[in-house]
Amino acid sequence: MKLVNLFILVNIDVIHEIKTERRKSSPTLNKNKRSSSIDDENSKQLSSDGKFRINATDSSIDVISGDISQVPVDMMICVSTSNNLCDSVLRCAGHQIESQYKESHRSGDALILDGGLTAARRILFVPWQTQIEQTETIKTQKSLSDLVKWCIEQGHQRNMRSISFPPIGAGQLGLDPAFVCEAMISGASQCLHQYKMDVIFVIYPSTEINSNHPYDHDDDECYQVI
Repeated sequence: MKLVNLFILVNIDVIHEIKTERRKSSPTLNKNKRSSSIDDENSKQLSSDGKFRINATDSSIDVISGDISQVPVDMMICVSTSNNLCDSVLRCAGHQIESQYKESHRSGDALILDGGLTAARRILFVPWQTQIEQTETIKTQKSLSDLVKWCIEQGHQRNMRSISFPPIGAGQLGLDPAFVCEAMISGASQCLHQYKMDVIFVIYPSTEINSNHPYDHDDDECYQVI
């Protein structure tokens, strides 16, 4: 009887105990902070395709409407502390990825898995604070911005060329979508003066949930319109 060795490659990357809300920006990012202002017309411009271009690195920022699991990117961001979003992404990714997540994920850790049945190559599951004080506007905005910058840097370190984000905090936490959008785009803009990457913010319109998606997302408050 002939013996056959079967090797299964599981592409799992665990990033232990991230602290995005306390993270300090790199010297290069601090140096570019002023030039990364949204109002700096010399370094950024709105292109004919509707994308926000960063001329210094030929990067782009785009806001689209759709299902984040169906957007083709190198890395999709999934907030693991948002149960609705995380469960939805895992369902779309398929049973194999869902099993790997349950086996490998630890509270406080970020985890990178293959995209499975989603349109993304990889999925970065990242925790974010779940207790928000409405009066701590500046602190919350900085935390969101730092999270976006941290995710982009993780993608850059792994040679990712495109990354997608959901509107973090605009669902169950009840943050103002305009506030969330401003904080996240600001963080992305700062990073993209250093790194070449295409950043996509994906908004799921509540009016299209029932007609265009096989799952019942009536309770998925993480999908909000910005």
